[in-house]
Amino acid sequence: MYSAKTKAILGGIGMILLLALALAPAAAGDVALSLNSGEENEVFWIEGEPSLVMNGFDLSAFADDLPVALDAVTLSVETPVPGGRAVVVVYEDATGGSPHDATLAYRQVVSINSAGDLRIALAEPAFVHETVAWVGFYLPVGFRFYADTSGASTLTYWAWTPGGPFDLSSPARAVVLGPGDGSEPVNIQMDGIARIGVELREATALELARLAPLGQQVADTAEVDVSNFREHHNCPGFLWDPVSSSLPLTCLMGAPVEVPVVIQDAPEGFIDVQREGALYKLVAENYTRLPEPIMHCIRVPEEHRETAVIGEARDIPERWYILPSVRYDDMVCADISFVNYVSYFLPRSPDAVQNVNLVIGWSRVEPHPAICGLPLRITIPIVNTGREEFFTDNANIQISVENIHLRSGFIHPARDFTAPAWRFKPGDRRGVPIIFENENDIVRDGNTINDRYRLQIRIDSANQVPETNETDNTWDTEYILAPLHSSYQCFDRQPDDGSPAHYPPLCDPDKYHPRTGQGLSPGQTRDSSRTSYIDVDKYDYAVKQPLNPDGFGFGLYGYTNCLDAHYYDTRHSTGDYIDYWEDRGELDFETIGQGLGACAIVDDPKDEESLIRSRDQYCDCLASLPGQYAVGRDQCRSIWTRVRSQGS
Repeated sequence: MYSAKTKAILGGIGMILLLALALAPAAAGDVALSLNSGEENEVFWIEGEPSLVMNGFDLSAFADDLPVALDAVTLSVETPVPGGRAVVVVYEDATGGSPHDATLAYRQVVSINSAGDLRIALAEPAFVHETVAWVGFYLPVGFRFYADTSGASTLTYWAWTPGGPFDLSSPARAVVLGPGDGSEPVNIQMDGIARIGVELREATALELARLAPLGQQVADTAEVDVSNFREHHNCPGFLWDPVSSSLPLTCLMGAPVEVPVVIQDAPEGFIDVQREGALYKLVAENYTRLPEPIMHCIRVPEEHRETAVIGEARDIPERWYILPSVRYDDMVCADISFVNYVSYFLPRSPDAVQNVNLVIGWSRVEPHPAICGLPLRITIPIVNTGREEFFTDNANIQISVENIHLRSGFIHPARDFTAPAWRFKPGDRRGVPIIFENENDIVRDGNTINDRYRLQIRIDSANQVPETNETDNTWDTEYILAPLHSSYQCFDRQPDDGSPAHYPPLCDPDKYHPRTGQGLSPGQTRDSSRTSYIDVDKYDYAVKQPLNPDGFGFGLYGYTNCLDAHYYDTRHSTGDYIDYWEDRGELDFETIGQGLGACAIVDDPKDEESLIRSRDQYCDCLASLPGQYAVGRDQCRSIWTRVRSQGS
C-alpha cells in the first residue's frame, strides 16, 4: 500500500473552477466552488484510524483579490458516526502540487449527526493568501461519505497515521499522505473526487485590517455607503453605524489629562504608535463591554488619513488596545467593543522625537473668582501621557502664568515658575502649587473690580521638552474680579488710632486680624486731630460689608481699581451711611448682612434718660426691619447692651 507521493495537481481543476466562476455572480457575494461532475456517486469510508480527506482548489482566478475568505464548506454524507467528532481543516499552498508543504490556515471541530448534503458554516472566516487551498475533513472511524465517478484524479488526497491520530498542523505530519488515484502509499482507487466543496468571497476591508500587522491601516477602495453613519452628539468628527447596534450610546469629549498611557503588550510585528487628535469617551448605561461590537469612525485630517488607526481603552488600570482599522475616504473606522475612551493613533517614525507628551489638567484656583487683595493659590496638575520618561538639563520645567484683561486685551506681564521634572515617567501625575501674594500678586495693582479676566497657564513654556504634541500645554479660566467681602475682613493688627484711610492688606493670620470701630464715616465732621476728609464720591466702585462676624455695624469701601480701596467705619454715623447708598439708588436692607447697622445709637449713652429713650428707639428700629432681619422686643435688650458697649 505504501509508495511515493504524487507531485502534481491535474490541470482539470482549473477548468472546473472556471466553470464554477462562470456560473457565479461576478466579484460580489458568495462563490460556491465544486470539483465534482455528474450525479452518480460512490461511497467511501474510514476504517482502522481517523483519516483526513481533502480536495485541492485552484484559486488563481482570485489572485488579484487575495486573501479570500471561506465562509462555509460542504460534504456529502452517506452515514455519519453518532456522537463522533470531525475536524474541518483549511490549508494554503504556495507551490501547488502535493499538500506536503501546505500550512494550516483554519481548523474547527464539528459534530456531524445526519446524512445528506451537509453545509457547515465556519465559526469565523478562513482566510487563504495563496493560489491553492486544500479543504477537507478529519473523519472518525466508521464515517462514510460520497465521491463522484468522474474518473481517476489527484484532486482528492488522503492522510493518516496507522494506529492513531496525527498532528493536523501540517498534512506532512501524517505517516500516509497521497492522492486517491490508486497509487502508493494510499492505495485507494477512487475513480472520482470526494464531494467536498467551499463557499468563498473577497475579504472585506475590516477583515483585511484584522489580518494586517497591528497598527497598520487598510484602505477600502470599494464604494462604501457611509451615509447612514451618525455623528455622536457632543463629539464632532466621531460617527457610529446604527446598523451595527441599536444600543443607545452617549459620547463626551475627554480631557487630554485623562488619557490612558500604556498600550497593551505589543505582539510581534506591532507598529509603534502615538495618540493624536481628540479624545472621546463613550458611555452606556449598565455596560462596560458592549453586547456586540459597534462600528465607529473618526474623521481625520488629510495628512493623517493614510496611516491613522483607532484604539480603545480597556482594563483596570486603563490601557490602550490598537484595533484593526480600515479607511473609508476621510474616515478611519473600527469595531468598538468596550465603553470607554476612543482615539486615533499614528505610526512613529524612527526619527520621531521622544515619546513624551506633557498635558496640563483642570487646575484648582482659590479663591475663584479672584478677590482683590487676596493671595491667589493655584494647583496645576501635569501628566506625562507619553510612553517614555524624560529629563531636562536642570531637572525642571518652566510654567508661565498670564492675566489678560478681556475688555481691553491688555496682557499683564507673564510670571514664570518652575516645576520639578526629574524622572517624569509615563503616566506620572504631579500637582504643582503656585501662589501669588504681596506686591507681586497677579490680580492686584492695575486690575479693575467687576471686569472679566482670563487666567492663562502654560506648562513647558520655555520649550525645554520635545513633545509629540505641543498643542495641549495650555489651560485657562475666566473670572470677574471681585472685591473683598465679609468673609475676608482683615485689617492691620495694631492700627494707629488716627491713621489715614488705608488699603486692605492680604489676609495673613500671622500679621492681621479682624477689627471693628476704626476709621471714619463718609460724612463725619473732621477736626485737626483726625485724618483729613476723603470724598467718597470720587470712587468708581463701592461695597458695603459687616464690620465683624456678628454683623454689628457696617463698613464701606470705595474703589477706583483693585487695591485703591478706602475704608470707613459707618457705625457711628448710620445716617451718612444710608444717605450715601440712597443717593445711588442701591439701599437694600436684604443685602446688608443682618441689617443692624441701620439702627445705630444716635443719643449720648451717658444721659440715662436719653439712654432709655434711645433703647426704645433702637428697639423700634429693629422691629421695623424687613423680613428676616426684624428683631422682637424680647430680644432687644441683650442686643442693645452689645451695640451700646461697642459703640461707646
